[in-house]
Amino acid sequence: MTASRDPQSQLPELPLEELESIGPLERSDHGPFLTIKPPRAEALLTSAPMTVPTRASRMVQVHFAWVSYPIVVCYDPGPFVDGLQIATEPLDGPRPGLSGDDLPELAGQVRHHRLSTWAGQKLPRPLWCTTRQGPWHGKFVEQESCTAGDNVHMFEFTIEGVDPDQTPGVVSWLGSIGDIPVVSGLSIAWGTLVSKNPTWEPCREPGYPKPISPA
Repeated sequence: MTASRDPQSQLPELPLEELESIGPLERSDHGPFLTIKPPRAEALLTSAPMTVPTRASRMVQVHFAWVSYPIVVCYDPGPFVDGLQIATEPLDGPRPGLSGDDLPELAGQVRHHRLSTWAGQKLPRPLWCTTRQGPWHGKFVEQESCTAGDNVHMFEFTIEGVDPDQTPGVVSWLGSIGDIPVVSGLSIAWGTLVSKNPTWEPCREPGYPKPISPA
């Protein structure tokens, strides 16, 4: 195969140094490819003495917003690369001021790279890598404490629609929805935030419920 018929030879190398702040490039748990695996967010451990007053019920409310987060997939393209015509769009990095107006442009962006070396060894055949920023579905679960008089709410955030090992998992915190901890590579389009009607669940003991189990 000549270089003119092999577009992979014309691709730049995957800039792993730019992705180090998000996570290492490792084998996926969900398919025959490599992907960036962010470190799992630490669960928020909360507890309350069993002797404190308990509310009869607690409020739970779910919120959604579009988010930008880099998803990298590297795989062997096999024989399908021969003569392939690539329509590639320049892919911007994380946008601190991501807005709803950015979403249509973001949805059409994809960046292609090749990976010639992995884990310190040259690969027999370079892998084809694609990077997309989304937009992805961000889910926030807001929960009230069952402790009477405790008005601080707990939030848990997850990215839906992508393999769990490609995301930081469950990000949890106390405070307001805008107090989400910094997650490398994550941008939230706060202007797209929508909220479902709150529900009420019975309280069986004081404190917050157990955190969502990471996928």
